Amino acid sequence: MKILSFDLQAYGPFTGRTLDFTRGDHGLHLVYGPNEAGKSAALRALIAFFYGIHPKTPDNFVHDYDALRIGARLKLSDGTERFFIRRKGSKNTLLDESGHALSEGELARFLDGVSQDVFTRMYGIDSSSLVEGGKKLAAGEGELGAVLFAAASGFSGVREIITELEAEAAALFKPTGTTPVINRLTAEYRELKRKFKEHSLSGGQWAKLEERMREAVEKQEEVSRLVREKTAVLNRRKRMNEACKDADELREVQAELEAMAGAVVLPEGFTVRRERAEERLKAAGDAIARDTAALKSVREEIASLRVPDDLLAHRARITTLFQESGNYKQTAEQLPRLKETVLEIERDARRVARELRLAGEGVSLAGLCLRAEDRARIEDLCEKNKDLVTDLEHQNTALAKCTADLAEIRERLAGIPAPRDIHALENLLKEYRRSGVSENGVAGLHNQANSLAEASQEKMDKLGLKGITHRELLSLPVPGKQTVARFSGDFTALEQRIGELERHAEEERSRLRRIENEIRALKIQGDIPTEEQLIQVRTRRDDLWRLIRAVWDSPVGLSAAQWDDRGGDESGLPEAFEHAVSEADEISDRLRRESDRVVRLAQLVAGRESSEQTIGELMADVRELMERKRALEQKWSEVWKPAGITPGTPGDMSDWLIRYDEATALCREWRARSAELEEKVRELSRFRDGLQRLTGLADSPAEALTLSALDGKADDLIRNERDADIRRKDLQDRMFESQRKVLVQEQEVARAKERLEDWKVRWAKALVSAGLDSDASPDQARAVLRKFDELAGFVREIEEKSSATKAIESRNDRFEKGVQALCADLGRDMPEIGYAQFVEQLNGELQEGLKIRERLNALAERQRNLEKSLEYHRGVVSECDGEILALLKEAHCDDPRLLPGREAVSAAYREKAMRADELRRIISRSAGGSDLEVFLAEVASVDADALPQEISDLEREIEDLEKQRSELNQEIGRLDRERDEMAGGSMASQLSEEMESVLAGIKDAVLDYARLTLAASKMRGILEHHRKKSQGRVLTRAGEFFRRMTLDSLQGLAADFDSSDRQVLVGLRNGGRVHIEAMSEGTCDQLYLALRLASLEQRLEGREPMPLILDDILASFDDIRAAQTLKILAELSGRTQVILFTHHRHLCDLASGNIPPEVLCVHEL
Repeated sequence: MKILSFDLQAYGPFTGRTLDFTRGDHGLHLVYGPNEAGKSAALRALIAFFYGIHPKTPDNFVHDYDALRIGARLKLSDGTERFFIRRKGSKNTLLDESGHALSEGELARFLDGVSQDVFTRMYGIDSSSLVEGGKKLAAGEGELGAVLFAAASGFSGVREIITELEAEAAALFKPTGTTPVINRLTAEYRELKRKFKEHSLSGGQWAKLEERMREAVEKQEEVSRLVREKTAVLNRRKRMNEACKDADELREVQAELEAMAGAVVLPEGFTVRRERAEERLKAAGDAIARDTAALKSVREEIASLRVPDDLLAHRARITTLFQESGNYKQTAEQLPRLKETVLEIERDARRVARELRLAGEGVSLAGLCLRAEDRARIEDLCEKNKDLVTDLEHQNTALAKCTADLAEIRERLAGIPAPRDIHALENLLKEYRRSGVSENGVAGLHNQANSLAEASQEKMDKLGLKGITHRELLSLPVPGKQTVARFSGDFTALEQRIGELERHAEEERSRLRRIENEIRALKIQGDIPTEEQLIQVRTRRDDLWRLIRAVWDSPVGLSAAQWDDRGGDESGLPEAFEHAVSEADEISDRLRRESDRVVRLAQLVAGRESSEQTIGELMADVRELMERKRALEQKWSEVWKPAGITPGTPGDMSDWLIRYDEATALCREWRARSAELEEKVRELSRFRDGLQRLTGLADSPAEALTLSALDGKADDLIRNERDADIRRKDLQDRMFESQRKVLVQEQEVARAKERLEDWKVRWAKALVSAGLDSDASPDQARAVLRKFDELAGFVREIEEKSSATKAIESRNDRFEKGVQALCADLGRDMPEIGYAQFVEQLNGELQEGLKIRERLNALAERQRNLEKSLEYHRGVVSECDGEILALLKEAHCDDPRLLPGREAVSAAYREKAMRADELRRIISRSAGGSDLEVFLAEVASVDADALPQEISDLEREIEDLEKQRSELNQEIGRLDRERDEMAGGSMASQLSEEMESVLAGIKDAVLDYARLTLAASKMRGILEHHRKKSQGRVLTRAGEFFRRMTLDSLQGLAADFDSSDRQVLVGLRNGGRVHIEAMSEGTCDQLYLALRLASLEQRLEGREPMPLILDDILASFDDIRAAQTLKILAELSGRTQVILFTHHRHLCDLASGNIPPEVLCVHEL
């Protein structure tokens, strides 16, 4: 799969941002974004597009959750292309280009079924995972299977998981351990079992005790049954006592209800309906009376009013004339004054015409005025004259200034020296400054190298490694830290186990001494008979009895030899038999009398035998462990033998290794600084020679000028040359510009003169129309124009006022004719009071007639409303009568006045029925679930006065029974304790419970141990399988990558064996082998990257290629190694798409200088 384009439509800080990834076969794409530009948000967006936006994503600080959108166009290796859009949501979040929902399976086809976890681990590498992988390679000492598995899966913690599993298993069980859980619990179980045997001797009265226990339990159960029965009777009597009073009240209420059986029960709300109907009926009657009186008054007033219809018919004409009457009176007063004003203005206009020497009294004033176009022409020429004269003066001044400036620029340009080439000097100076080389830096490197050499030699002397070189120190085959730690753990475990066994043996010896002391104390108190003694005496007694029988049965008796064999003679046989019988009886009686001492002695003897056996076993274990310790010491010495070192204890050698690592680190640092110093010295000489040559100081001795002084000299030379070049170019540009300005200015002066001559011609023609001489100045012309303006103003004012006089006369004439016509239409004569006063009088009469008509309309509306109100309230009266008839029917009554009484009876009946129901509910609670009627009959049948005494008697009987039950419980407890004592006491019972608990713990721990060991074994099997599968091709390809990344500092990778015969990964350098723990952190990072890239190449075979997403993995690489790594990534991009995100601009420059442009594409956020 290849990402053709990635659209950040609305995500994080981006809006409508698109990254085009189409270039190249698959292409190496560098996505550069400075801090705060959104690089991290773009990375999150890429994962969110493939696998969904997180419900609580932090990338909604610009766009709302609902607006988040990410799009991409993907392409499979078979040419299939598809565009997808991802939105935020809980379902249907994958859309096509038109916004329709798609199933996740559509996108999963492009992802080749890869999950998010697998994608981020196998196809994503960031700087933190790179550093972590490098550290874990070093910590795991390069175990080959774990290294290859981590490179293939992207999961670098498999070694730690196996170690944790083994550590957890070791914490549960070790074959020779004592502190692990299973070992400790097993020892604890054996000890509990031994103690249980000591406390579990049987007694003789078990059957009798069991019989007494059975009888006591039966009595206790019988008493408990009686308590339950009498308690049930007591509770029922108490409930009946509580219900007596309520039952009496219920009977009284039921009797009252039976007495009211004939009462009519009215429905709920009957009273409210009646009261509302009566109130509405009364209100409607009052309203009818009120509306009838008001209607009569309105009709009388309507009959008394009269409307002037003739005036109302001419309402519009009267109103219009009334509005014009005010203007009529005003203009009649103004008209004489307006005519006098026109005459005065005409006299002033004639005076101005005479001043202009125009025609006399008989000529029209309007004909004497200057035409507008003539006046505008003269005015325009006056204004242009001033501008033309000023412009000509300005152009002459500007021409003089341009000529002077051109001369000055030519003089300054002649004073600047010729240019020189400084490009070579600039390039060398840039290279010198970019290299970072300085004399102080070289001196500092020299001092660092000397200090590192002295420090490393001092460390070597302290290690006791005098006489070896730094190279020999770095290749010294010392064991690893884990080997030392393993030996340290083994020594510690052995010593701890030996100490624990010796402590346990000493504890057993102390216990044995205590047992023997107690046996001696028992024997001091008197001889203690034993079962063995009783058996011996009884055997002798039986032998004597058989001998007596033999004597009795034999006619000749026994021979002397036979008597000698039995140790006596025939004469003493009866006495010997009697003595044996007596002795056997005595021992048997003593065994019964002294049973406690007998039992205790047997316990002590058994304990002595157990302790002696335990001590023997413990000392055998100690001897075995000592042999193992000596063998371990031999192995410890052999581990250090290749290095020629006689080791101390693992603890001492662990400290020695720390100091050794410090020494080797100083050696490697010294070698790096020395090589860097040589390189810096060569560069310093090259830069000094080049700068001396290019600055013209080649003849000076090399020691005369420092490199920093040469840098300053070169910088001054370049700066001076650049300044001169800038001044030269500036003056040349200014000279060309000045020459152009002089030519332009000369043309402008000529054109100004031409414009002034043209004005003079047009000026002479314009003055003729004003009656002026052609040589008149513009100021004279302006004075004449002002007089013509004054004349024109008088003419306009005369015309305006004459027109106003005519308009007033016309309006007044129309008003008078209108008034005359209105009088004729109304049939009235013209009054003598005047036109305006007559119109005002008619308007007054009209307004009064309008008020009368308005009053009549209001009265008519009032009459209609009153008639409607009367009709409504008559309907309300009819409706209320019907409601009252219905209420009478419900109450079975004919007179409305009887309804309140019927309502009172109904309310009383309902109240008593509710009380009866309430009493039934109360009594039902006391019935205890039995039938209510049965319970009421039972309550009625009992003597209520006798119930308290009966309850008291039952309580007293129950109390006595409880006392008996308590005594029986105590008896059962006492018998139970006796039984425990006969069975070994509470100690035996407790020990039995502890044994069960410990045994359960052992079972759980064994299951956990099995699971842990199986898991560790399974994971080791997986690592071994992956090692066998990937060791060849992956290791070879990774070695090639690693060689190129380290610039041949390490020539490849190989498999080797460590001191524990584990296959580990090592680097190859000049025919030798370098273990991973001896590599620097940066080199370990590069090794991890090489392995990841080689594993990815193998995974691409036969699979759909997936984009490789890298995040600032080159941040800790120097420029040379970073350039080599970029070349490797460019080669890899021929097989799969590689996208590298970075914050560092110089990586983009580095890539551009080392990778062909047809492969590399740089994107900026």
